Amino acid sequence: MRTLSVAVLAVLIASSGCSKDDGHQSVGSRQAEASAASPCYMLQLVNGVPSWIETACPTAPTPIPTAPPTATPTPAPTTTPTATPVPTPVPTATPTPGPTPTPGPAPAVPSKALWESNMKTWGKKNCDYILASGHTNDEYLIYMYYDAPKVYALIRDYNPSATATWQACVNRSEAIYRDQYVVANGGKLPGYWIFTNGMVADWKATGDPVSKSTVSLLALNGAFCPSSTPLASTASAQLSREVAYCARAYDDSELVGFAQNARKNVLLDQMMFGTNSHFVQWLTGQAIAPVGFDGAQECVGLNYYQPFMAGISMNVAMQIWQRSNDPRIVTNVQKLADFTWAQSWDPVKRAFWYENCSAPGTFNWIRAKTGSPDLNLMLAPAWAWLWKRTGNDKYRIQGDQIWEGGVQGAYLEQGKQFNQNYSESFNYLKWREQ
Repeated sequence: MRTLSVAVLAVLIASSGCSKDDGHQSVGSRQAEASAASPCYMLQLVNGVPSWIETACPTAPTPIPTAPPTATPTPAPTTTPTATPVPTPVPTATPTPGPTPTPGPAPAVPSKALWESNMKTWGKKNCDYILASGHTNDEYLIYMYYDAPKVYALIRDYNPSATATWQACVNRSEAIYRDQYVVANGGKLPGYWIFTNGMVADWKATGDPVSKSTVSLLALNGAFCPSSTPLASTASAQLSREVAYCARAYDDSELVGFAQNARKNVLLDQMMFGTNSHFVQWLTGQAIAPVGFDGAQECVGLNYYQPFMAGISMNVAMQIWQRSNDPRIVTNVQKLADFTWAQSWDPVKRAFWYENCSAPGTFNWIRAKTGSPDLNLMLAPAWAWLWKRTGNDKYRIQGDQIWEGGVQGAYLEQGKQFNQNYSESFNYLKWREQ
């Protein structure tokens, strides 16, 4: 079975219908992901500018044990004078914290009918493309980006009267992505190609053991996912997507029945909980673009932010919260959503801008702040989720603006763009209409 060309994929992704490549890294800047035996790249200062430097992959460092605290001597008790007895007050009952406030009735989701119509129209056109013969393997594969098996499974479940039609799309996308790409390469895919939600959906629907094992292949062998990968190689927020996808792969492997792997929590710390996590770098203006990255070259050495990359991390964090209920996730997603809205929302285009940069430690953005609605629906679910978690209606109001801007303005005519608009937007409806 032919191994698919990542070099061809990079060209296809860059020419897939948008002026930008939605953050897909060039092959030259992703050589660290070629295989488990590839060299590592670490950020170092070169002439005062952060740069990706090839280095030998170190073995994972042995954690330094934390010394136990020195016991504090217990002081000798002091004799207490006998006091005149006083009446014992009746104890006051400790109030029990109430549940998260439930938002009241809200207006209907705007442009929902258009979202449904576009789903069927463009979903069918993109499915027809992959069902047709005559395309190269790489041409088929680009239509898989952003998890086509997941997208078609979601559409199938949303349209029960047309199950057979959409199941054909699921089957074909699994053959292209799962069988001809993941399995054929033993799961050793570039970090930005690790999509496991669709495999989980298929395993839940059919019990297919191949889909189950594919989740594990990606979690254990996908670039940057193995426990042997030095954490320093993914410390930069410029690799936030890869870290998020690996954390999701480990979470999905648990969902299909594999044992919990400690690597998931290590990656989650690097993503959002650590003192220099990707979230912290974004929120403090320290997400420095290195030499050799494939974004706007005027941003090299500056603080660099792409809202949709933050959306990917928030979507993964919200998935992990579904079983962990870790309150820190709510706090951190809320901080990042508030920051993203304040810094990058374009009210004219009703969209977040694609990329921008500023001097380190500042948010004086130097590029045009023009919104890009193609990516709205990758971010919108966080606002509906926060509305449900906090009861704060501002998230419903802002979320509806994000949703409507994306539904009305996104480009859907090719598989990659269609998938990025429908891979997460079902969650917006779920949380917004609950």
